[in-house]
Amino acid sequence: MSINLSFNEPISYSNMLEEWKKLFTTQKEILLFIFQYAAPGMLRVNKVPKNVDFYNNLISLNLLQMSNLYSLHSKSQNRMTRESLVKYMQKVINSNQNPKNCRDIEVIAYEPRSICGFGCQVHHIAYGLTVALGEGKPLVVKASPWHDFESIFDVIMPLSETCHYEMIDTHNLKAKYLELEEEYQIKEFLPPAFPENIKEQIEEFHTDPFLWYISQIMMYIMRLRPYIWKKLRPIEFKSPIVG
Repeated sequence: MSINLSFNEPISYSNMLEEWKKLFTTQKEILLFIFQYAAPGMLRVNKVPKNVDFYNNLISLNLLQMSNLYSLHSKSQNRMTRESLVKYMQKVINSNQNPKNCRDIEVIAYEPRSICGFGCQVHHIAYGLTVALGEGKPLVVKASPWHDFESIFDVIMPLSETCHYEMIDTHNLKAKYLELEEEYQIKEFLPPAFPENIKEQIEEFHTDPFLWYISQIMMYIMRLRPYIWKKLRPIEFKSPIVG
């Protein structure tokens, strides 16, 4: 692997992060190779004293290098761009979801057809919100019974303060229904699609623009009800947790 940056060229945040990603991936692959294919006896060099734990020292060295790369990553980001873009994205989502006059307009409508877990429901809403943002129309979701709640919106905040599913009939809304069981026809709005106009800005602080973009949608959805926040308590895990 070679570093493609030239000292004669202006160094940009996006180039630095791209090179950082290559270095980090290579370092991680070396560590995974050691874990998967090596054993303490295999990595012994004849000239190294027997009391030297070459195998574990090599692992420690790789972990140290990855730690150094993590530290370097935080210094290779344009934090001002990141902070301003977060505010911009939340403003765009909020504006799209809260039209001043929710009457005689087109909306993206979604009616949950099955009861699934919290993560499943949130993923469905995120899918719908991605399409809604792409089309520039608010997403309205029917408040269907969900486990012991009247709807998932007993846990998270409403997606809109001005536009709701019930207003389809009362406010003459033209609804385009989103069927998650079927493939949505307008593919340019489906994941991993994201707005091209902010791609270069995202690359100044993140190596995966779509991942950052969908995280902003998740941030908007995951605004919990105040009483839910009060019930949350930090959990100290004493062993690895899967799931």
